[in-house]
Amino acid sequence: MRILRTLSLVLCVATLGCSSNEPKEKTSASSQGAFAPVAEVLERRCIGCHAAGGKKGYDFRSFESLMAGGRSGPAVVPGGPANSLILRAVRGQGVRRMPPAGEPLSEEDIRKIEAWIADGAKK
Repeated sequence: MRILRTLSLVLCVATLGCSSNEPKEKTSASSQGAFAPVAEVLERRCIGCHAAGGKKGYDFRSFESLMAGGRSGPAVVPGGPANSLILRAVRGQGVRRMPPAGEPLSEEDIRKIEAWIADGAKK
């Protein structure tokens, strides 16, 4: 148990700069970096369902958890927007459209995600 706590602390410092004053349900992305615009979209539209233990095991609260994928496979294929489940889902292409209720993502939000993936899905 002590090892897990230590590992968690090390990961927090390494990946988040220990910005623990952010609510846990928010996506932990810094205001800088290629992932920031995508993190804002995920925060606003996705993490209500796709947080730890969420739908199909997808957790969109951080870059690392997004890249880890879920029970249905990877959400993002760096450099491969057409093969990325997250884009197929927000477009409703061959899978259930996400979000399933309410307004679909705007074209601008979808373009942000698509451009980020096409550019290699970098942090």
